[in-house]
Amino acid sequence: MKMLNKNIVLLIVALTSAFLGVLATNQSFFYGTRLSDGTKKVADQLGYRDDVGRQWAAPAKPQNHPAEIVENQNVGNEGYAPPTSAAALEKINQWRSARGYSWGGGVAGNKNEYESYSDDALNSLVVNGDIKAMIELADRLLKNHQNYSQLSPDALDKQRMELYYKASVYGSTLAAIKMGQILEYATNNPTPDIKRAQELEGLAWKAVASKRGDRGGFFSSLYVLNANNRGLTAAEEAQVMERSNVIYDELLERRKLLGLGDFDNSVPEELRYIDDTSYPESKGSPFLKR
Repeated sequence: MKMLNKNIVLLIVALTSAFLGVLATNQSFFYGTRLSDGTKKVADQLGYRDDVGRQWAAPAKPQNHPAEIVENQNVGNEGYAPPTSAAALEKINQWRSARGYSWGGGVAGNKNEYESYSDDALNSLVVNGDIKAMIELADRLLKNHQNYSQLSPDALDKQRMELYYKASVYGSTLAAIKMGQILEYATNNPTPDIKRAQELEGLAWKAVASKRGDRGGFFSSLYVLNANNRGLTAAEEAQVMERSNVIYDELLERRKLLGLGDFDNSVPEELRYIDDTSYPESKGSPFLKR
């Protein structure tokens, strides 16, 4: 694959950084109120688009992804027995819950209670730093797009990004992955160079989650790219690494300004074992730590 036009890459990264910089420095946003019109201008410059009705599901993933292994105790690779004790499953589910997932298998069940909350109730929880409420509100904007007909696609994505960004600051790895999904498809019908730049920016956000121990989104995306002969070059891998470090540090700085301290990047041994088996190519990867 030919090298991307450097100006295109710099433009997308610069505009994205500017957009997220406004989020990170806007005190009113982090305490539950709307952002200024200046933020929308940056989002409009980025040209965010979202086809009506498109579901931002995780990309296709390798067989026996951790989610399926946890939810189905009988699934496993050859010669591999996933942790089936109630204690092991509960430990994994508690870890995922603390990072924004509202579903899971084992003793935690798979019901997302936040789906039953009203928007007002969710907004109250958002003000108090509830990352699951932030993610549910952002997801609901897309699911119920017909009920928000007054929103343009740009405004829809802008509101979702605000919530995912805030949730990422408050500790959600799932929100960082969802942020990457939006950025990955930021424009309709992009040129090949712009499409690639968007993919790299989306991967950088997913890599932030991987550096925090939630590696599925990032390595699933790499799997899909490789399967479609679109794998990263060494230069692109270095670019994603550098960009993900910048994003990670910005999120961490914002956390500290809010008095939240360092991220908790610990991973249960049971989940690490599952991930090593599900994504063998990830073992020892520099994308597993900051």
